[in-house]
Amino acid sequence: MTRCDECGGSSVRHIVSWLDGLTDRCLPSLSGRFLPWRWQYAASQLFLRALITCRLFTPRSREWLESRPGVSPARNETSNGVNRGRMPIVSARTACLLQAATERGYVFEVLESRFGDVRYIRMLAKNGRRRSFVFESLPLAEFTSHYPPSRVDDKLWVKRELEKAGWPAARGRSFWFFQARAALRYGSELGWPLVVKPRGGSFSRHVTTNICTPDALQRAISHAVAYAPEFIVEQYLGGLTVHRATVVDNSFVACAKREIPSVQGDGRRTISELVAAKNEDPFRGPPEDETYVLFRITIDAVSHAVLLEQGYAWDSVPSAGVRVYLQRDPFVRLGADVIEVTDQMHPDNRELFLGVAKHFDLRLVGLDFLTEDISRSWREQHCAILELNSLPCIEIHHQPSGGKPQDVAGALLNMMDKYYG
Repeated sequence: MTRCDECGGSSVRHIVSWLDGLTDRCLPSLSGRFLPWRWQYAASQLFLRALITCRLFTPRSREWLESRPGVSPARNETSNGVNRGRMPIVSARTACLLQAATERGYVFEVLESRFGDVRYIRMLAKNGRRRSFVFESLPLAEFTSHYPPSRVDDKLWVKRELEKAGWPAARGRSFWFFQARAALRYGSELGWPLVVKPRGGSFSRHVTTNICTPDALQRAISHAVAYAPEFIVEQYLGGLTVHRATVVDNSFVACAKREIPSVQGDGRRTISELVAAKNEDPFRGPPEDETYVLFRITIDAVSHAVLLEQGYAWDSVPSAGVRVYLQRDPFVRLGADVIEVTDQMHPDNRELFLGVAKHFDLRLVGLDFLTEDISRSWREQHCAILELNSLPCIEIHHQPSGGKPQDVAGALLNMMDKYYG
């Protein structure tokens, strides 16, 4: 199997993504006709319990996880009371929740599948209570919503809903893989620069930004179609900063800023040495490893071009305090820094995020928000909500590169006590 540098995995991921893209367009409407969403949720819980009974899922305790040979012990450093160490097997977002759950007296089991990835958790008890429930990665309280939370992972549907509600959104349309010519015409009419991204998906996979020519647009379309059958062509809003807001139970809001991968000069070391030192940070890992929160800076052809544009070479020694950029996009998988800015958030922006969560009837949601200044009201500046995520990366708020960590896991546990108790 070939490896995709963009995804950090095998080409099998592309096949799975394609199948997901096809079924996402067809199955929701069909299933909704025959089985209401809340009944679907109840059926899925019964199905998961049946898998456990048939031993297709093997429950593993926290003690088993921590005793596995070859697994690094949890680090002693803490962030806002939540252990910064990685928990093996589960993703970083789930590890944050489980660490906090343990401290509150919950007992849980990780369901180890015979078929590969482990993403399901069975929460067994708290303080002697016997009720248990199963969730994937994070508890979403799906049964409280009128439709599946994953509905908001459809970027086009979200864009249309935002426009109807009068909230800021980037103009754009979606196209199927066989509509490349129509997409090229639309892109030229919409105006440069542009963004092309898969209609579904996360982690900024196969996204191309700042497209300024028809040839670049054609390449970007091919790049997106390699990952999914549908893609979106939309405006590129330059000069704005990407923020990720996470909303829990229509009351708790955390917000972090993503910064383009960079190093800061100290007047002594070369750029190569600064990159190597930053990539040696034990909290940064390879982008395909979901047990990490931050990732090593990716050095590729874009890095060389960006460095040259700034007038540097790899053996240049930047002055103390000078920041040198190494990519064009603030993607976490490329090594971006994540700075917590919740305390700087304008009240209007907080109300915007809460309003969006209520509109889409979600108890947990992540919002990608482009803005000039998070401390100014969204009503007074150029900004846009790019997309929503039904399974947000809560770990970035617990272990940011800078700023005051926010206890999103604690808010999630409060939500869990409320709806699952």
